[in-house]
Amino acid sequence: MDNEIISFKDVDINSKFIGGKARNLAILTQNGFSVPEGFVVSTKAFKDNELTNNSIRKIEKLIEKDCLYAVRSSAMVEDAENESWAGQFESFLNIKSDNIIDKINECHNSKKDRVISYAEREDVFDIAVIVQKMVDAKYAGVAFSKNPITGENEIITEYVEGLGEDLVSGKKDPIQIIINKELKKDTIPFNIEELENNIIKIVEIYNGIPQDIEYAISDEKIYILQSRPITTEVSIEKNEIKLGEIEELFYWGPSKAEPKYMSDFFAGIELFFEMLNSNEKLPKPPKTLCLFSNHQMVWLNKAEDFTKFCSEIFKYYEKNINIDEDIKRWSEFKNKGELVSAFYQTEWAEFALYGAETEILHRLNRFDNEIKRKIIAAFSTPEEETFLNRLDRELVELDDYKKMAKINDWICDGYSGTKSLAEAESYFFERAKLLNGEISPKIDFLEKRKELLREHNLTKEELKSLELLKKLIKYMDERKEWMMRSRKYINKSFSKIDYGWYYDGKSSRNLSKEQTDELYNRYVLFKSAEGILKGIVASNGNHHFVNGKVEVVTDSTKQIEDDVILVCPMTSPSYVPLMRKAKALITDHGGAMSHAAIVAREFGLPAIVGTKIATKTLKTGDNVMLNLLTGEIIRA
Repeated sequence: MDNEIISFKDVDINSKFIGGKARNLAILTQNGFSVPEGFVVSTKAFKDNELTNNSIRKIEKLIEKDCLYAVRSSAMVEDAENESWAGQFESFLNIKSDNIIDKINECHNSKKDRVISYAEREDVFDIAVIVQKMVDAKYAGVAFSKNPITGENEIITEYVEGLGEDLVSGKKDPIQIIINKELKKDTIPFNIEELENNIIKIVEIYNGIPQDIEYAISDEKIYILQSRPITTEVSIEKNEIKLGEIEELFYWGPSKAEPKYMSDFFAGIELFFEMLNSNEKLPKPPKTLCLFSNHQMVWLNKAEDFTKFCSEIFKYYEKNINIDEDIKRWSEFKNKGELVSAFYQTEWAEFALYGAETEILHRLNRFDNEIKRKIIAAFSTPEEETFLNRLDRELVELDDYKKMAKINDWICDGYSGTKSLAEAESYFFERAKLLNGEISPKIDFLEKRKELLREHNLTKEELKSLELLKKLIKYMDERKEWMMRSRKYINKSFSKIDYGWYYDGKSSRNLSKEQTDELYNRYVLFKSAEGILKGIVASNGNHHFVNGKVEVVTDSTKQIEDDVILVCPMTSPSYVPLMRKAKALITDHGGAMSHAAIVAREFGLPAIVGTKIATKTLKTGDNVMLNLLTGEIIRA
């Protein structure tokens, strides 16, 4: 056959006149895959953007009158490794034989404004055209040989009933499948194993390059309609920081704190965790995340792991450490002004206190929950007043907040350093207003403890644990006062933590501001949010979270401002100019394999699709936050 009109089996794949899509279909055909019968109208078949008479005659000889055809573009730049050009040129389906020539010319000339918007350049793109017999598809889908959202080496596919055009355009919401060993294959209405084998073989012929594959199923036969390289790689680290779902986490804070004034604490924690890891007989610390944002700090662990660790620490402390000696050693360090060593010395006791309640409640299992709580309450209330209660009492007795501030100029709200006498005065002034000349009466739990002992006959082992709990509480209260007093002595940071800190179970590292902001959004701000929508993450745009103002659009000709979050029912290539201006994308319909999703990934545009009701729930001007890990959207 000549080089103007060429069947797929005869195509020279090195030809410069057939375009990327035709080249890929030729490769698939010539490697034995089931590709719908068809041919390529090369760029040499056109003159002045119209088919030559000679080419028309050749095409008419190949067209069967009773068949329906698909007419699709195959531009020189299309389906390349760096750019897919998904949906940017015209495609025509179910075309009758007497309309084929017109549609070929129309497809060849489909260089529209949206193409320039897609590429941000005004090159002249030459377009070959593919003509194929239509497949009467019962199901059609798109498969990725590598998960384009997470970067995992797993095959992921989405399919719909009928034509694949409804899937890639977003008109139908697809069914998504991750092909793995746990997949219940008998629930899928076609041979998923055959599809998987096809995908694996296609990747092999492309030398392992991950592929984006369109397919259709007719009469239980799988047809490959297209294969192209996945044009984007996930750039968020695969070993991203993820402790667990929000509801699974243990939170300490947020409380007022600055990295500099918590740096001795973290230096001590790092030494403590290193020591535990150096001895296989000692409890192992869980993954830990600490974040500083807006003058606050939050400490995070997976609750189950943190509880287990602290319970083990309590048992070890109870068996191996004398608390009186521990306090004495700590006092020596703090009296010398050795802040890091002092913190390091207290870490056994700090985590033991966190583990005490869980472990003691377990030991009191012979009692019902109400009795257990009474026992814990009686022994966890300090016999002596805490330092904050003492300050309240002294403030009421002195009845002069300014004098109180001069005596206690070290006081500060949180761990952000002692700023000024004025701030100390402000603290005691506000405290005095709250107390209003009265202090809470001290509850004497001594008699309550005696009563519980008589009534429930606690064992020596149980009493020993409860007495340790009492001492740990007093110890940590003394440490808290020392910590607050000692902040004024900190004139330099003891660590390089500026924004966040992460311990991965083996070693620790400091986090950048960007990482910290993302994680704070995910675990702290998002935790307290309400009004959640949920969809499919089609593109993370190298972010975990995105905040912004919504623009709801139902007409792609509408103008939008830069950096808004575009919300629309579904997208088509005509939305590309708007996507270029947007900060993120939300749709009612569509899946992660739609053309819009592919383009969003290429643009690095964060996108959540298939929410069903975003355009009905959100309004222009709303501020929202996109969780690009879970697909959730909330009003910020």
